[in-house]
Amino acid sequence: MKLFLAVVCLAVAASAVEIGVPSQENPVFGYHQNFGIAEAARIKKAEEETSPSAQRIVGGSVTDISNVPYQAGLVIQVLVIFQSVCGGSIISHNRIVTAAHCNWDGSITANSFTVVLGSNFLFSGGNRITTRDVVMHPNWTPTTAANDIAVLRISSVTFTNVIQPIALPSGNELNNDFVNWNAIASGYGLTADGANIGTTQRVSSVVLPVISNAQCATVFGPWVHNSNICTSGAGGKGTCSGDSGGPLAVDSNNRRVLIGVTSYGAAAGCQIGLPAAFARTTSYVSWLQSHVTIQYVRTCIIVPILSVYGLYICRLIRFKTNTYKLNMLLQLSQSINFSIMKLLVGAVCFALTVVVSALEIPPAHANTVFGYHLQYGIPEARRIRNSELLKISGGQVQDVKDIPYQAGIIVTIMSFFTSVCGATIISSTRLLTAAHCHFDGMFTAQYFTVVLGSNALFTGGLRIDTRDVVLHPNWNPTTIANDIAVIRVNQFKFTPSIMPIALPSGNELTNNFVGWYAQASGYGITFQGGTIVDDQPISSVIVPVISNNECRLAFGNYILDTIICTSGRSGKGTCAGDSGGPVVVRSNNRPIVEKPVHDRMKIALVLISVCVIAIGAENPLQNGVYDYHRRIGIPTAFKIKLREREAIEKNEDRIVGGSSTTTLSVPYQAGIIIRINIISNSVCGGALISDIRVLTAAHCYNDGNNVAQSFQVILGSNFLFSGGTRIDTTSIAIFPGYNPWIAANDVAVLRIDKVNFSLQIQPIILPSGSELNSNFVGSTALASGYGITRDGDSVNLLQTISSVNLQVISNSECGNSYGHVIQNHHLCTSGAGGVGICGGDTGGPLVTTFNNRRILIGIGSFTATAGCQAGLPSGFSRVTSFVPWIHTI
Repeated sequence: MKLFLAVVCLAVAASAVEIGVPSQENPVFGYHQNFGIAEAARIKKAEEETSPSAQRIVGGSVTDISNVPYQAGLVIQVLVIFQSVCGGSIISHNRIVTAAHCNWDGSITANSFTVVLGSNFLFSGGNRITTRDVVMHPNWTPTTAANDIAVLRISSVTFTNVIQPIALPSGNELNNDFVNWNAIASGYGLTADGANIGTTQRVSSVVLPVISNAQCATVFGPWVHNSNICTSGAGGKGTCSGDSGGPLAVDSNNRRVLIGVTSYGAAAGCQIGLPAAFARTTSYVSWLQSHVTIQYVRTCIIVPILSVYGLYICRLIRFKTNTYKLNMLLQLSQSINFSIMKLLVGAVCFALTVVVSALEIPPAHANTVFGYHLQYGIPEARRIRNSELLKISGGQVQDVKDIPYQAGIIVTIMSFFTSVCGATIISSTRLLTAAHCHFDGMFTAQYFTVVLGSNALFTGGLRIDTRDVVLHPNWNPTTIANDIAVIRVNQFKFTPSIMPIALPSGNELTNNFVGWYAQASGYGITFQGGTIVDDQPISSVIVPVISNNECRLAFGNYILDTIICTSGRSGKGTCAGDSGGPVVVRSNNRPIVEKPVHDRMKIALVLISVCVIAIGAENPLQNGVYDYHRRIGIPTAFKIKLREREAIEKNEDRIVGGSSTTTLSVPYQAGIIIRINIISNSVCGGALISDIRVLTAAHCYNDGNNVAQSFQVILGSNFLFSGGTRIDTTSIAIFPGYNPWIAANDVAVLRIDKVNFSLQIQPIILPSGSELNSNFVGSTALASGYGITRDGDSVNLLQTISSVNLQVISNSECGNSYGHVIQNHHLCTSGAGGVGICGGDTGGPLVTTFNNRRILIGIGSFTATAGCQAGLPSGFSRVTSFVPWIHTI
């Protein structure tokens, strides 16, 4: 009976959440699930917390609602506990035009709308009106994005300077295609793919050129209808997540006219230069003016699920018909008497709530195996399949031929939900995995789909369904004891991509492997909060095995003798989706995976909880690249600005261990003041490489936690906050492989207005010819910058730019301090004697004399968490690795 109750309620929930197959090419279908809900959470969190700001509309700028008084924001309630977001346009005292997919996206139907008028912010301020009265175009088709327009009816609103209607096209405008006109798009949405949203985030806008439908169809094909209008995405500009339903307007006949309603963009992202598509308003003027209103009465009951989640099961009674139909949310074909449906589901879920309430669920922080599927596996499966960033935490992309024993498992639960795990091939009919992948204390898997020989989890390779799983007889999900299982499958053939791995034998059976380096692999995410890319590649990481006593410091009594642990230092380890996968060492010239041969045997199986500990563990780059602005840049900017304003006569140096200099000595040095939000500035350095380009560090723009709004580049000045030539810019190109978590490819180019060269403003030469093949080890190089001189140091008035000579060391020597973080594209200098770069210097130049000329060989990237004076190396991006890319910018 308990199983029946659970099946019924979870089936109802799943039918609401998992209905339909989202098209990866059509961002309208499944909009709420794929974009809107997540976007609402990000915006709301940002407006409630104190985090840095970023503009929303991609490539645009912050505006004031008084400049776009017709702009409406929509906070949309879906599935009772979730919120999604859209935009809209005021067209009368009581009507808002928006996109139809904001109400029904083909998968989820909105419960209600909160219309926000006259506010710069989406979740606070302004005039806020709740409504359920929405009329979608009768021919709206989410699978083809045709006729994506709707009207919201609200209680009458009074117009003010910040709440004004926008005109609909009329007269000759009805026949105008507006091609080559410049139009204004506005909204509360994102400014960049994956960008953060700040507390003081205001509505923003961007000017976009209208393009022909024929040009648009070269990208979107049959989804471009005569009733669409498109704008160019050149320069990475356009609308983005959260802007749907918002206005596209032009100035015509001395008034602002609505010519489009934001419908969709490219599934590949907002910044890739592809067009954005809108519903062409001229095609719908007659319909908009017809005052069509279909009234609905929505009858709902709440379905509690695990006393945590809740869903409304709703039925719409349409006054224009006498037949009762269930809401599209349920996607059931047959008619059911709703009174009976309420009684049945209410009784079932009440019983389920009683059953579930009797369970004692351990706290999430205590045991992340119990309830694994609900907490991690199911969301992770959705993230992998819906395709968003990548791989195992701190690791690198791997080809399955390099780890042919790796298997993926797609776990089906209750017919509706999909979870993910890893596994290890140990024979042609058996695989080893974690017991919690089959039974996590809450859910039991219905069956496994075993994926072999594939670099991607949801596509390719050999795929075998099985229900034959043998759990260790003493598996206990509440204590994580004996977390191991064997999967039995039909016999398969070995290939270069599908091979078994050896199990421990002989002396290996008594080896605890402490101090050994092991390789973990899997299809999971790369860092806490990370996302997953399409065709998510398998990846791996090298981690040291630690003693169980050391491991107990983090996990306490959960660490039994049958557990083996790896270190999470440097943010490396396994993460969401890697559970059940292999941890391998090389012994006796062969790779082996550990499995329990007897009860005392060590187990090398992935525990999901390692991800949290890995991120929280010591990371030598923590104060260097990730979260740079909050930790270093903003406080350093404050110190520099304060001391440049105070009348202190004593002068101290900035660069650690260096001496004061002037821009005559380093005329290529640029200072960068970075606007993070309205109240916060950060600082970095840069190197002038032409009259319109400055090379700097990518983390000066996006440090993984904060995104810069704008930059002020300072040239030819000994001081950062006064004097010199000062150029404002928002134009920046980030190296496409940049990763702030591991300081990879930390290079960016700022584009500035053309500057005139002088004795104090000169470009630095980039390496060329034979210099491109030099590693510069043993060379003396000059680092310069406006930063502080020592850990915790204050900055004094009249503080001039400073510099220091540093010795270039080999990457292998640098790796002794930073481990696998050091890649070929890094260059390091010795910190012996407590010299190096420090807070505020990153992004700045490292220059050496080669072939009788000064050339730029490094861009400041990171220093050690232990401090600038700890004697540890300074890390730079090796310019020779990026010269070809720099020349394309």
